[in-house]
Amino acid sequence: MENTQYVGFWKRVIANVIDTILISVVVWSIYSIFDASGNDFFVEFTDGEQTHYEYNGRYSTDVESPAIFSFINFLLPAAIILACWHYLSATIGKMAVKAVIVDAKTGGEPTFIQLVIRYIGYLISGILFGLPFIWVGIDKRKQGLHDKAAGTLVVYR
Repeated sequence: MENTQYVGFWKRVIANVIDTILISVVVWSIYSIFDASGNDFFVEFTDGEQTHYEYNGRYSTDVESPAIFSFINFLLPAAIILACWHYLSATIGKMAVKAVIVDAKTGGEPTFIQLVIRYIGYLISGILFGLPFIWVGIDKRKQGLHDKAAGTLVVYR
């Protein structure tokens, strides 16, 4: 892996923005389907001149809304991201910047366990206000703390 070109901080930010937009479209599309079916996921209210939408916390007749809410907000994005990483070695955002995720030791495909550890590291980094992501800009191999924990690299393909 001598001639490996590592993907830097700003390219990874661009990839993440693309992924966030795409996953948000999927999530909001699903919410719209449930809302159109009469489940009343969101309540519209006006505060002065602005209109706000808020999750109403009510239960639908078929499925408990909090369970659906948890699935759509947490499990679905995790499943999408992990599936992309596992089957494509990248998310759509990473593909847009011509990047792939590889095993740091072999340069080959990471194991599914590595990808799960990487995702958990992503979540922890997010909880810590994204500060651990800054390490990508400092590290010589451009590894974030989630990459170090999982033993992965993000490289140009």
